[in-house]
Amino acid sequence: MASVLVDLYHVDVYYVDFRDGFAANYAHRNSKINFIEQHAYSKTLLPSKTLVVAPLSSMFDVITQLSGVDIKVFFWSIHPVGLEEFFTKLFRKLHIKFDTKDKTILGGIIDLLIEKDSLYFMDEPNYSYQKAVFKFKSIEEKYLPIPLAEKHLTSNYISNPNINLAWVGRLSEDKIFSLINILNCCNDYLLANDNQKIVFHIIGDGPKRYLLESFELNSNLQLIYRLDLSDSSLQSYLKENIEVLFAMGTSALEGASLKIATILVDFSYQPISTKYFRWLYEAKGFSLGNSHQEGQIYGTSFETIMEIIKKNNLGLYASKSYEYFSKNHSLESITDKFLKILDADPINLHTLKETKLKAYFWINKLRTIIQYLKFICKKS
Repeated sequence: MASVLVDLYHVDVYYVDFRDGFAANYAHRNSKINFIEQHAYSKTLLPSKTLVVAPLSSMFDVITQLSGVDIKVFFWSIHPVGLEEFFTKLFRKLHIKFDTKDKTILGGIIDLLIEKDSLYFMDEPNYSYQKAVFKFKSIEEKYLPIPLAEKHLTSNYISNPNINLAWVGRLSEDKIFSLINILNCCNDYLLANDNQKIVFHIIGDGPKRYLLESFELNSNLQLIYRLDLSDSSLQSYLKENIEVLFAMGTSALEGASLKIATILVDFSYQPISTKYFRWLYEAKGFSLGNSHQEGQIYGTSFETIMEIIKKNNLGLYASKSYEYFSKNHSLESITDKFLKILDADPINLHTLKETKLKAYFWINKLRTIIQYLKFICKKS
């Protein structure tokens, strides 16, 4: 999005990050994007009349580390638990209990941000989760979905007598049980259809991969691990090898952008068992993955998905997946929506600093000074 803003809309864009940060390395790929180096123990001075765009989870970092004249702030909530996790860790370091009163304070600040057109959520699950945690009063649901650049590949799926499915995503605590559930569905299907063979491509790695190593596979289920695909090789691999993609988050958008029939799966921190799924284009409120709910039944069974593949009827589902992506998540559509949102008058950084966050700011500042003195003493 930063590249689109500077290349097509001629907006001055600055990226604030540490010298060796991921964003800094990405920003350096486009010489038109200005880079401002961030330092651990000093404030970062921004050009006057700058609009800061930051994740909601960086709210405290914004008020403690940034300064400048006439600075506006816009928050984009891109992870449902980000703000909660940040303040939980911060309070633990400050030896303060993060209780209902503090969550209510943050809820009031969220209400203020929504009122000032200074906070948008990536999707409905993100909004609903944080409303349940922080109890903010606003009922206005403001969404700015996650964008992804459209791919223009000429490579096509290579016909294969086997059924080729894929998972793209980290093998992490919140995702691994969704993947295991899909593999269980494969096993059950092959038990009833022993003349079929499924090749399941697992693209991604993570700390929970070991749970797959002990998974008992049907003799007709083959797992292929591809842990090291770059962006361009991932796209070619998916386009040439995969019939149906199972994923959540931006990984689901990767498949849809390539016109691959895409199933949107939910996340869970506990083992799950379901044979019913939903296509990406059936998502509500721009969802890129809901928290799995026991008893939740979507409209398409795993057996139905296999029948669609066997009858070579995937074209319709691939087209619908792509059309949904293009309308709701393409980089061009989201950038256009983003610029229209910014026509409003977002909250001033000074106003944000004068909220009830101020008390936490001073407590944390004292802690930072102590840390800095320890750091200097070690160096000397």
